[in-house]
Amino acid sequence: MARYKVLHGETFYEGIIDIDQLKSEFKKVKKYIEDIEELLREGAL
Repeated sequence: MARYKVLHGETFYEGIIDIDQLKSEFKKVKKYIEDIEELLREGAL
């Protein structure tokens, strides 16, 4: 939900773009996806 607030709410709808914050949020999304992929490989999901 935190990623949604920044990436979708603030950036897309409100047009508020802080490039450093945007880069940070994308890194968090990438890590989240990697974590899910790892869980899938382990058969945890």
